[in-house]
Amino acid sequence: MLRLCKAVFAAATLVGLGHGLNAFAQAGYGELSGLVTDPTHAAIAHADVKLLDNATGQARETFTNSAGEYRFTAVPVASYTLNVSAPGFKSFEATSVTLSVGTTSTQDAVLSIGSATDVVEVTGQSVEQVQTDTSAVSQLIDSSVWRSSPLETRTQNAFIDLVAGATPDDPNSTTFRGAAVDGARTGTGNYLLEGMDNNEQGQGGVALVGVGGASLTLSPDAIEEYRVITHDAPAEYGRSGGFATDTVLKSGTNQWHGSLFEYNRV
Repeated sequence: MLRLCKAVFAAATLVGLGHGLNAFAQAGYGELSGLVTDPTHAAIAHADVKLLDNATGQARETFTNSAGEYRFTAVPVASYTLNVSAPGFKSFEATSVTLSVGTTSTQDAVLSIGSATDVVEVTGQSVEQVQTDTSAVSQLIDSSVWRSSPLETRTQNAFIDLVAGATPDDPNSTTFRGAAVDGARTGTGNYLLEGMDNNEQGQGGVALVGVGGASLTLSPDAIEEYRVITHDAPAEYGRSGGFATDTVLKSGTNQWHGSLFEYNRV
């Protein structure tokens, strides 16, 4: 009897370990990496690298490795100031470093010889966002796009219609399967909110009433970014073989602000 109980427990454990789960915790954020060198392009090890959120003041800190490389992972989408310092060198500061969801941005720093109290400030520098470490293909829909677009429902479910290659669901259809992207089947989209599952769990995983999409719908005023991965989504965007979307909320600022809109139909 004891052997039977052990066998049953072992089998249950193997089944539990073999049950795959989506790695949602990795989605919903961006990454920043870079190389710190001196004027001769030699790597600077153990340089102090700080990342400051321009809106909230939240700070992150790391140090370069022996090859002069640094990396910040799982960073919320926002605009940041990057500060790099090392003994015997002037400090390097890059403002307006913008991170985007689901991408790895690159910001290298070249430190000049001098005192750490002297700061070399870089403004308006473009951060490289060519994704060389993933084969995923995605499109970013940011606030500059939807603010200038007529959105009848004023929710993120309307954003998918702004993606190149997207086909909205037929409103006269009885399947309610949702949109399709680049010829994929309808109903194969994966809708995430801050990296967490936000799929309407109705018929076939989509809405029982109306067009399938995100379960929790939000006003565009609350959304920072909306990214659609159209091909070869990473493991953290699992669940289906079609497209994947990730909605990132605004984090707030230290200043009072608001918005006003008017919607008219003729």
